[in-house]
Amino acid sequence: MTLDLKFYMRNISLLLLILCLGTRFASAQFLNVQSPLLDKKDPIEKSKIQSGKNLLKDQRFDIGMFLYLNFFTDLNVVVLENPKTRVYKPEISKKILYYYLDNVAELNEAVIQDYFNRGLARIDSSKYEEAMNDFDRCLVYDPENADAYLNRGVLFIISKQYPEALDELNKAQQFDPENAAIYFNRGVVYYNQQLNKEALDQLEICLKKDPEYTRAYFEKGVVLAELGNYQEALGSLRKARNLGDPDAGAYIDLVKTKKESNNPPKN
Repeated sequence: MTLDLKFYMRNISLLLLILCLGTRFASAQFLNVQSPLLDKKDPIEKSKIQSGKNLLKDQRFDIGMFLYLNFFTDLNVVVLENPKTRVYKPEISKKILYYYLDNVAELNEAVIQDYFNRGLARIDSSKYEEAMNDFDRCLVYDPENADAYLNRGVLFIISKQYPEALDELNKAQQFDPENAAIYFNRGVVYYNQQLNKEALDQLEICLKKDPEYTRAYFEKGVVLAELGNYQEALGSLRKARNLGDPDAGAYIDLVKTKKESNNPPKN
């Protein structure tokens, strides 16, 4: 009987050791998104992986957490795709699980912001392909990131890929319908497709969302001039100039010239 007990205890100890080793591997993968879009040589990605290792090193998990990670692997997807989600099983040590998820959420938010900010900087430096890759990576971590879709739309506008730009702007609107920049950029797309009435509609929506959107007044003036509504165009351009648009003054002079040439003085 004593030998049997020792045999069972040895086997249980071995099983627990295997579980712990397996869990260390699973935990190491917990913070890594398996996606072809991510490059482990990327400085931001390397920083994220190192932060994940440090986080795991700092934590003290009980056996409930080990078993949870082993048998509820869908938690990986839930946390990484939606950092605000909190998932738990009542039988598990909630304090440890909450602390872990809060840190993962904080880590993911920092990574998203890093990629997003670098994408904006790369647009300013005319590194458009690299910027697109950064916004792609934002969306790996947060598939509902409206700003990432919006800036992908801007990049498609720059490359004159207007149908693709509209598709990205539509996605942005789905997640942030109050964002005036979405309607402004959609107006720019329609203007470049020579759909002036549709462009004007979008710019009007933009200005309803944000009455101080300076560039929208400028673009609205441009579109109104194209439609031959010179008086309204001048009003919109003057509003843009008063708000500080650097191009409005010169365009006002251009519209005045067009207006005079289309309405010559009567003899």
